Amino acid sequence: MLYRRSAIAAGRLEPGDVLLAVEVMSPSSVSTDRIVKPIQYATAGIQHFWRLEQEPLELVTHELDGDRFRETGRFQDEVALTRPVALAFRLGQLLDPER
Repeated sequence: MLYRRSAIAAGRLEPGDVLLAVEVMSPSSVSTDRIVKPIQYATAGIQHFWRLEQEPLELVTHELDGDRFRETGRFQDEVALTRPVALAFRLGQLLDPER
């Protein structure tokens, strides 16, 4: 999760403070992470949602469009994004820093 710095000063985190929610897929939570959680995040007004697939390793990015998320990208190695913040990294290093 990525959230606004002002939420720290306020001492509480509201849904509107969340800039990005990330779900890491696991076999036991596939339907929840692909269907239920995106609906909950969209309803809360969270603007960005990323889903990290593990087999094969892939980052799928989404942005809120009205009341639902639309896919904005798929990355399997180099990730370079400008929204919700500028980030660049190698996907494999998230799970294995030695890569």
